[in-house]
Amino acid sequence: MVSRAAPVTDSIELATPNPPVSFVRGVPTLVRNLMGQRELIREFVLRDIRLKYRGSAFGYLWSLLEPMLMAMVFVVMFSLISRGAGRGYTLSIVIGVIVWQYFSIAMARCQGSLSQNAGLIEQIYVPREVFGIAGVVAQFIMAALSLVVVVPFMIYYGLPPTVELLYVPLGMVLITMLATGVGMGSAPWNVLNRDVEYFTGFLTRAGMYISPVMWSLSTIPPGQATLKKIMLLNPLTVPMEMVKQGVLGAPIGASFGYIAYSCAFCVGSLWLGLSVFRRMEGIVVKKL
Repeated sequence: MVSRAAPVTDSIELATPNPPVSFVRGVPTLVRNLMGQRELIREFVLRDIRLKYRGSAFGYLWSLLEPMLMAMVFVVMFSLISRGAGRGYTLSIVIGVIVWQYFSIAMARCQGSLSQNAGLIEQIYVPREVFGIAGVVAQFIMAALSLVVVVPFMIYYGLPPTVELLYVPLGMVLITMLATGVGMGSAPWNVLNRDVEYFTGFLTRAGMYISPVMWSLSTIPPGQATLKKIMLLNPLTVPMEMVKQGVLGAPIGASFGYIAYSCAFCVGSLWLGLSVFRRMEGIVVKKL
């Protein structure tokens, strides 16, 4: 007698949404999932990088040309307004453009990680946080490659590497935390209502002008102490200043209290965003 094979139910069980997880257990569970999917994240990262440069004659060179061209536009505009720019002004704007593009694109990739991968999510099961984290890692790599463009500027302006250069990786880590937290936390809401995407897009465009992209804390007049305090309430101000002043070899220009505030805000945003994502993603994927 031929025995009948047992029905295969693994794929059905894997395809079901993840059960909601409490805020306390959410982040540790998410981290365990990511550690178990390192190879998959690597493949998604390579895919994103290949797609960015596919069909382009210049390829990687666009990572250098784009921030330089954008910076040139800002330099010309603000030089006409302020009638002159200080030493290293062009380099400061180049860094600001690169860092802001990284933050805005990384956040957008996280936010759209569920809706943009709906077809793949419906076909197979993988921890859904993989899509957003892979997008951030890919953007981080491309931003790091773009920052190579600052080396010729440092040589031209005679800026030797200093100990302040250690601010650069710290600033980039804080920016990554904030982009990931905001993006992952808003990803489930973006599935429920696409107005979230348009609203955050507006905030991103407006936020460029209140973040140190085309200006720095050192360019705020000494008599505008209140304005400086207001700008320091922006959690991106300190991390972006870390990257800028780390390259320029200058002090950040913020007190320890504001630095601690920005660090706590970025870490808290990351924890809250990942917790919200882990709790809601298993529910909202049914809306895809």
